Amino acid sequence: MPAHTRPLTFADFMSVVWAFFYFYQPGVDRKAVMQWLTDNVFGNSTNFAVWGIFMGHKVVEWGTMAFYGVLYYLNLPIFERHRTFPHKPWPWNHPDPKVREEHAALRKRALLYIMKFHAVVFIFNLIGGRFLVADKNFNPELSFGVDTVPHWWTTTWQCAAGVFIAETGFYWAHRLLHHPRLYKYHKQHHEFKDCTVLATFYVHPLDALLTDIIPAGLPLVLFNMHIYTVWMYTCPLILNACWVHCGYELPFRFNPMLFIPFATASEVTHDVHHRCYRYNYGGAYFVWDRIMGTFRHPPPLKCKPEEALKRLANLSWNYEANTEGESEPEKVVNEDKSQ
Repeated sequence: MPAHTRPLTFADFMSVVWAFFYFYQPGVDRKAVMQWLTDNVFGNSTNFAVWGIFMGHKVVEWGTMAFYGVLYYLNLPIFERHRTFPHKPWPWNHPDPKVREEHAALRKRALLYIMKFHAVVFIFNLIGGRFLVADKNFNPELSFGVDTVPHWWTTTWQCAAGVFIAETGFYWAHRLLHHPRLYKYHKQHHEFKDCTVLATFYVHPLDALLTDIIPAGLPLVLFNMHIYTVWMYTCPLILNACWVHCGYELPFRFNPMLFIPFATASEVTHDVHHRCYRYNYGGAYFVWDRIMGTFRHPPPLKCKPEEALKRLANLSWNYEANTEGESEPEKVVNEDKSQ
């Protein structure tokens, strides 16, 4: 089978079913949900406008990081058998103490960076909110009101179009940042050779701006999305970003945005990018990777360790290899043979 294709799976079918229930929301009174949030969480539509998106995103981001942090700590066999690269130990369980120490330092550095980054976002949100409220032309009822909650079909097409725009922008910006002259702004993210959920948000500010904030934020402006649609559009994107970096491919994974076939193996597919650099630039669907010929299948989860290493070695390459005196394929093989 060609490298850019794969057969449809049961997970692909289920992703369509999940999407139907997520967008159609049978039995859910959307206006009642908005009214409850306005009255019990934010107090009024103005506070909703200032803090709604920020709070929703932080709950999803930190909640997901906490969830996977617990999984890493428990190290339960029922989850560990679903590792994206099960033949490799987690870096914190590596037999080499130097690897464990390096990862501990990276983990501490990443956590501090993420907290600082989110603190800056909080300050910008606070300042921006004050300017927003002071604007005489601002009417919070239009995009944050109860009576303006859109029909489910409006939410569906806006989310679908938004995801395509976000995925397109992410692919091309991500690929651009792998150019030797720009890679210094993306290198920070690739300090995580073995993906964990912390890698999701451990990105240079310019990297975040080009690959996430602009591509994902553009549809909000183009379609003048209501906050209800914004949450339905952005929260699954954040969840997907965490999932593709988590290091697991869990069978019960729920991502309602994965309603496009061939999108259900994005965790292990993106893991290949972190180890091989020049393939699988996409964020969730890898449509542009397939169109542009940069898509590569990961080794099967049940593949023998030596075969998995060989396949990865044949794909691997990065922009730092020439200065380290060792080609990346040799580096991958030598690194894994030591484990």
